[in-house]
Amino acid sequence: GGEGHACYRIPSIVRAANGDLLAFAEGRRDSCSDSTPTIRVVSKRSRDNGRTWEPLQIVAQHLHAAGEYALMNPSPVVDSVRGDGRIVLLYNASTSNEWDLARGVGQSQTFCVISYDHGETWDEPREISAEIRGAPHWPIQRPTLGHALQRRDGRIIHASTITVGVASVFDSQNVLFWSDDLGESWHCG
Repeated sequence: GGEGHACYRIPSIVRAANGDLLAFAEGRRDSCSDSTPTIRVVSKRSRDNGRTWEPLQIVAQHLHAAGEYALMNPSPVVDSVRGDGRIVLLYNASTSNEWDLARGVGQSQTFCVISYDHGETWDEPREISAEIRGAPHWPIQRPTLGHALQRRDGRIIHASTITVGVASVFDSQNVLFWSDDLGESWHCG
């Protein structure tokens, strides 16, 4: 209930290559509800192994004519192969709630945002929905909760929750998608 948001949900935490801890969450501005329309991807940093935390940083927020998109499921991974400070973060964005999406109103989008300096700054979000949407009849596709994995060869692997046709989020399925170039391009399995 602090720093400009009513609630923080869906946390994940990673250790950057410089040793800092970065905690990510959904910053829900108006309420804790999944249906609240204004949700941002936020982060806090600890430089002392979690003893103290710096002020909240808004990593991503998307504005549209009627307000803000609901950004959900921040899913980070630290590039441990190169160890050069890169953090790749995916999240889901939607102007429609999950029930409208299940009825065929709109589609969710997945965005990728990359930091090259251990999460101090972030580049502009890039939509990757077309790259990872395995079929046009998947109205909901989003990174799962938590964070991605990186193999020793550098491949970043995300699990993804999808719905098919008019299925509700309670009848979702899972697929994998990956990047072999540290988040520059993505492929669906």
